[in-house]
Amino acid sequence: MTFLSGRRLVDLSLPITNFSMEPADFVAEIRHQSARDTARQLAKLFGLNVSDIPTGEVVTEEFVSLAVHSGTHVDAPAHYGPTASGAPGREIEHVPLEWCCGDGVVVDLTSKAATEPISDSDLERELGRIGHELSPGEIVLLHTGWDKRFTDANFASEHPGPDRSACEYLLDHGVRMIGIDANSLDLPTVVGVEGLREGDPSRFLPCHYLGREREYLQIEKLANLEQLPPAGFVVFAFPVLIEGCGASWTRAVALVDESVSG
Repeated sequence: MTFLSGRRLVDLSLPITNFSMEPADFVAEIRHQSARDTARQLAKLFGLNVSDIPTGEVVTEEFVSLAVHSGTHVDAPAHYGPTASGAPGREIEHVPLEWCCGDGVVVDLTSKAATEPISDSDLERELGRIGHELSPGEIVLLHTGWDKRFTDANFASEHPGPDRSACEYLLDHGVRMIGIDANSLDLPTVVGVEGLREGDPSRFLPCHYLGREREYLQIEKLANLEQLPPAGFVVFAFPVLIEGCGASWTRAVALVDESVSG
C-alpha cells in the first residue's frame, strides 16, 4: 500500500508568472536560459569552443526576481509590524513548522461580492451550516472563488476579505493559520485608504494590524478550494526558508481522504 492509497493531493497554489495581475511590485521577472546559451557561457568561461562540448548544449537555467509576496505565500508576524503579542515579530525562519500544517476547514464565502467584508457572523453561520466546531491548531481556508480571477485586471483591487471581527473569531478558537484564495486576507488597500479618508482607520488593513497584537500566519493567493470537502483533510503550507523576511513562498497542498465527501 502506497502513502497516497485512498487519498489524493490537491494543489492549493497559484503560479509565479511573468504576466500575473498581482500588484506591480509583486509581479515576477523570470528569465530563461537555453542549454545552448549555457554552453556558450561555459565555453567562454573556460576558454573552450562550443564545438568542444558534446551536442553543443549543457543544461537549461532560469533566473527569477520576485517579492516574497509573489504567488501563493505565507505571511509571518514580522510582516504585520515590529512586534506581535508584545515581543518582536517572528520572521519566517522562526515560525514554528507545527503552525504550517494541520487539519483544514473550508469556509464557503463565494456569495460575497467584490470588496464586501466577511464578518464573524458570516463565519459562524457557515460553520454551523456544515456542522463543524473549530479546534485549536486547525487551518481555516476562506473560499471566495477569487483565484479564478488571477488573470483579471481587478484581481488585487476588488476581492472580498474578512474584517477584524472575523479574524478575532478564528484566533479565539485557537486557529494559528488563516488562508484565502484572494490577493490579500484584508480587503484591497484602496478600501482601507478610503476608510482613512473618511476618518475610519478601522477599515485599513484590520487583519494585518491585528497580527501586531496576536501572533498568527496568513496564507494568501490560495487556489482550488472548491476541490476540497468542508473538513476532513490536512493542509501543508511550509514556507521556503529565507533569512530575515516577513513572508515566503509556499507550494500549499491538501491531503484529502477519498472517503470524505465534499
